[in-house]
Amino acid sequence: MNAKQQAMVDAVKAHALAHYNDNAGWDTVVECFEDKDILEDMGTAKTNAQAIANVADVCDILHERRCEVQVMSGERECYPDAFAYFEDKRAAKAVQGDLFD
Repeated sequence: MNAKQQAMVDAVKAHALAHYNDNAGWDTVVECFEDKDILEDMGTAKTNAQAIANVADVCDILHERRCEVQVMSGERECYPDAFAYFEDKRAAKAVQGDLFD
C-alpha cells in the first residue's frame, strides 16, 4: 500500500469512526475491517470522497443484511419501505459526495 492509499484508508477509518452510531454499517468497518479490507472495498478510488463513497456502498449492503436478520429474528420491525430507505441514502450520498475531501 502506497502513501496515498494509506491516506485514503485513514480517511475512511476516520469517517467510519465519526459515523459509528449512525446505524448505517460503519460500526462494522470500525470493529471488523483491517486496512487491507478497506483498501479492497475502496476499489479504484482516487480521492478520499470516492474511497468513502465506495466503502459506503459496502456499508449499505452490510446494514441491509443486518436489518433483514433482525427482522427475521423478530428483533425489529421492517422499515415501512426498506427499499426507499436505501435509495434515499444512495441519493443523499451522490449529492454530498464531494463533502468528504
